[in-house]
Amino acid sequence: MAFPDLRVHRAGMREEGFWPSFTDIMMVIVMIFLMAMLGLLLRNMDLVARLKATLAAAQQAAQKIARTTDANRDLSNRLVRSEHELEMLRAQLMDSSRQRRELERKLDRATAEAAGWRRKAEAGQKARQAAERRIGELEQALVGLRSQVATSRAEAAQAAGRLQQQALDLERLRRDLAEEQRHLRQMRDDYSDLEAKYRRLIRPARSSLGKVVVSVRYRKQNGVLHIALQEPGAKAFTEVDSVELHRRLSRLKQRLGRKLYVRILFPDDSGLSYNEAWRITESLLRMYDYYYQEGQTR
Repeated sequence: MAFPDLRVHRAGMREEGFWPSFTDIMMVIVMIFLMAMLGLLLRNMDLVARLKATLAAAQQAAQKIARTTDANRDLSNRLVRSEHELEMLRAQLMDSSRQRRELERKLDRATAEAAGWRRKAEAGQKARQAAERRIGELEQALVGLRSQVATSRAEAAQAAGRLQQQALDLERLRRDLAEEQRHLRQMRDDYSDLEAKYRRLIRPARSSLGKVVVSVRYRKQNGVLHIALQEPGAKAFTEVDSVELHRRLSRLKQRLGRKLYVRILFPDDSGLSYNEAWRITESLLRMYDYYYQEGQTR
């Protein structure tokens, strides 16, 4: 059923209504485009949200994978440690088995030793009974020995008294012997002194007869000691110092021995005191002259 067009001036209105219709169409197209754009924006926003959710999920998955990897690594380490502990436990179990077998062997040996000790204990009991019988016999013998010991002690006391008296007598004899030895040493010393004095009395006087004479002359001038030596066979004296004098006299003593006669001369104007001259003479004669050498030998 068609409705009649009631508008006035329809032809003019057809021309005049073209542009508004076009505008409406364009508006519709724009609206459609905007709605499409809005739909696309909404879809893009949804896709972006999904993408963000996917990225977040991927990140969480990566973190979970990392945690899982760490957990797997820890589990691997634990597994390695567990395997190592298992090996150690196996080794300990083997050691325990060996120790158990060793303990069983020791137990067997201990059992055998216990049986041996049991047999020894039985034998020891028999020996103890025999020892008790022997002890009874020894106690009876001990009674007799005690009486003998008492008798021996009495005899020992008497012997100790005699020994003490003998020790006192021996000590007295030792003192007497020491006194006699002291007197004997005194008599020997007196005899030695007398013998020395006797030899000096009967000894011939010092003489140059049959001796080789060496002369030493001393003179002191201005506090300086001058020494002159005339050796055997020399015609005159030779001035020497003390060192040279002793060197030559020692050489003559070695060569002539007990034939060396030392003559010491002190001129009237020697400048030496009596004590100085005596000390020089005594020292030089005792060192080199035959007379004093013979006296020392005797």
